[in-house]
Amino acid sequence: MDVFAKRPIVQMKSIRYPPAEATLPGQFGVGAHTDVGGVTVLLQQPGREGLEVLLDEPRGWVTVPALENVFVINCGDIVNKWTGGQYKSPLHRVVNKTDHYRLSCATFWHGDAGASNPFEPEDVTTVGQHLVKRFQRQFSVGDKVVQSVLGKAAA
Repeated sequence: MDVFAKRPIVQMKSIRYPPAEATLPGQFGVGAHTDVGGVTVLLQQPGREGLEVLLDEPRGWVTVPALENVFVINCGDIVNKWTGGQYKSPLHRVVNKTDHYRLSCATFWHGDAGASNPFEPEDVTTVGQHLVKRFQRQFSVGDKVVQSVLGKAAA
């Protein structure tokens, strides 16, 4: 488990969503997705709701209150996979329904790029490999990046 925290990849970003009046009907600040990494810590602007999580029972989108001095913490896909779904990576989206800009700050803690599943030693897929595979599906990732992380020619 120590290797997971040895040299973690940590990304932080400040996000600014336009007011509802500046968006088209059905337009999202961020569409439905799960977070790719280990753990996400989110600080929302108090009183500016927008984060919604999809619940299984009862099925539907639920607004996560934007409270002062409260962090929203959720597991990403790596933790979901490593725990066999014991800790879920929730499907979520952002819909700014206010007449003001909405600000949030998200920190994504992915873990060490070379770490693999500490609970299943036969699962040798590393954090870095998981991230590159996911980003390849979503973004244009250069062959050099893929080769350096996956250790082979890009597919």
